[in-house]
Amino acid sequence: MTVREQTLTDEQFAIVHHAGRHAYVLAAPGSGKTHTLVQRIAYLVENGMAPRRILAVMFNRSPAEDFAARLAPHMARLGAHAPHTRTFHQLGHRLVKTLITQSLLPEAQLDASERMLVPLAIRALTDTLRERPNTGGLDAEQKSDFLRFIELVKADVRTPEEVFTASDLPTERI
Repeated sequence: MTVREQTLTDEQFAIVHHAGRHAYVLAAPGSGKTHTLVQRIAYLVENGMAPRRILAVMFNRSPAEDFAARLAPHMARLGAHAPHTRTFHQLGHRLVKTLITQSLLPEAQLDASERMLVPLAIRALTDTLRERPNTGGLDAEQKSDFLRFIELVKADVRTPEEVFTASDLPTERI
């Protein structure tokens, strides 16, 4: 057993040495998922897997950057290029660009800037409220709360209902 492997729990060791191609790993925050996945990728590369055949996908940019930084020293030790680390958004964007390049998807301009998204979100909420009886217009504070809720949901892996329940957003104006 190597020094690196001595830092793994039995469960982590089993994940790192998993014989299958894909593994579903569910673990609590702080349980060592990132450490385990870094070790898994290092193990795969050490045992002949080409780094270009590995893709690590994260929900958000910050964890993706952290993961890539933790993986880099292991890949340098192995003399290998680091596998790609992407967010789901980056993966989707790359897929769309590839499909456009291969003429499988028509080229279009998508403006996903805040200047475009905020009015669209507010309009969607206003249209929805218009369909409900006895609802008035939105005041500035309600719009702000709604946009804050969207940001909370985007940054979380829980359902919107769970995020709302756990948030400090006011419920009396719903």
